[in-house]
Amino acid sequence: MTQVFDNGKIVIQVLNRNNYEGYFVGGCVRDYLLKRKIKDVDITTNATPDVIEQLFKKTIDVGKEHGTIIVVMNGEPIEVTTYRSESEYSDRLDDDLKHRDFTMNAIAMNEELVVYDPYEGQADIKNQLIKTVGFAKERFEEDALRMLRALRFSTQLKFQIHHSTFEAIIQHASSIQHVSIERIMSEIKKMYESNHINQNKQQIIDSSLFNFMPVFKQFNQELYLNFKTNNFPEEIATQIYFEHVDVERLTELRISNDEINEIKLILKILMHHQSYKDARILSYEFKKSLLERSLKLIEQNQTIFSSDTTNLEFAISISDDLPIKSIKDLAINGRDIMAITNRGPGPWLKETLQKIVYLVVTDQLENTTEQLNEWVSQHVKD
Repeated sequence: MTQVFDNGKIVIQVLNRNNYEGYFVGGCVRDYLLKRKIKDVDITTNATPDVIEQLFKKTIDVGKEHGTIIVVMNGEPIEVTTYRSESEYSDRLDDDLKHRDFTMNAIAMNEELVVYDPYEGQADIKNQLIKTVGFAKERFEEDALRMLRALRFSTQLKFQIHHSTFEAIIQHASSIQHVSIERIMSEIKKMYESNHINQNKQQIIDSSLFNFMPVFKQFNQELYLNFKTNNFPEEIATQIYFEHVDVERLTELRISNDEINEIKLILKILMHHQSYKDARILSYEFKKSLLERSLKLIEQNQTIFSSDTTNLEFAISISDDLPIKSIKDLAINGRDIMAITNRGPGPWLKETLQKIVYLVVTDQLENTTEQLNEWVSQHVKD
């Protein structure tokens, strides 16, 4: 039992002492039954958000309008949500459970770890089956993201999706268009984090969901099926590389600038690693870890990338031995160059520094103040 469960028990005990119900619910119960690592716990209760705030010293309002309050117990954030029946509060646990997405997530458990399972979620967990609570059509109409969550859980847990649930996903796939891209991307990223994405790609295509999501609907399905990766930026970079996705549309995914930059760097390596006349420059321009990832990517997908990796392999092998790692490592800077040449700033200065970097990295100049000052004096005119 984890510390977060122990803190959750304390929250339930406080609720019970004040004549309110409290149960562990959702993913934490599912993962407990699966003996998976539990990162956080959710508690459901008949106490209203106002009451929850009164009962606990430290709380955070993260969605009071939806009935959710974070209770901080011994430094651990515990999400506590009032029972809901469709869009309204309820005082019955059954009302709450019947509107949850899947049977495996509609299991409640009290502080003594006694399970309440009205929808036979334990049996579905045992049979490794993902099945909606009640009619799939109704659950997906309540929240279309649940269709993508079914695929995500199938990928993460290596469970099968019940045939009636999967048929409903196909029938209602177009409604995913009404879900925010931020929520969609959260599920997509979790799929890739699971390390089982490649085994589940055919099911993802068969669901028809990709046909209705920004950027993903541009994917070449044959390439998607055959390309092996557990990394979402690599997946996107490869689709762009083969001109199925426009790089300018990356902003539609609402991913971070760091992720967009990562995609562009991988793309640049894939497109240009063979064209570098000197592998030392390739090694200088990219982090060793990114070069290694790109090499692994090509090697794992040789039927897709029929490219010579000699440059890439050599760039990786010499990465730790380069005379400089960045322009800041030069024994000369822009101010020094302007002083030597008696010139003001301008585009020429950037060009000069880039030339010096090239000469140092390719061992045509030693990275010493004396050598670099002398080179500037001889080759840069005032």
